Amino acid sequence: MAYTYSDVRFYEWMLSEAKKKQPDACFESIEERIVEMKRQIRKRNRDAVSGRVLVTSADSGDYWITKFPLPEDIQTREEAIEYFKEYEYIYYRPAYYDCTGQQFTSWFKVFQKPDGRFWAYHCVSLDV
Repeated sequence: MAYTYSDVRFYEWMLSEAKKKQPDACFESIEERIVEMKRQIRKRNRDAVSGRVLVTSADSGDYWITKFPLPEDIQTREEAIEYFKEYEYIYYRPAYYDCTGQQFTSWFKVFQKPDGRFWAYHCVSLDV
C-alpha cells in the first residue's frame, strides 16, 4: 500500500490521543507501524527521484506546467529537444466542435542543470 504524509500524520495523531487516554498502555506496534510507513514514503521518494518526477509548477484548471527530468543518456540540447518533441509533445487534433476538452502542449522549454542532466518545463492546456 502506498502511504502519504497525511496517513502518517493521522496515525501520529491517533497515537498521541491514545497515549493521553491510556498513558501506561503499550503502543509499540503503532509506533513501529508509523516508523515503517515513514520508511516506505522515503523509499518511494528516493525511487521517484531516480525515475520520472513531475513537479507541478502552476495549475489554473485550464493549464498546468510541469517540470521533469529527461533521460540521462541525452548529451546535447538538440537531442533533448528532439526527444521532447518525439515522446512528450502533445499535438492538438482539430475537431469540428468547440471545447473538446483535449489536452495539448502550449509550450515547452528544455534546460540543462549544473550536473549536466537535461530537464524540461511543459505547459499543457485544455481546449475549453
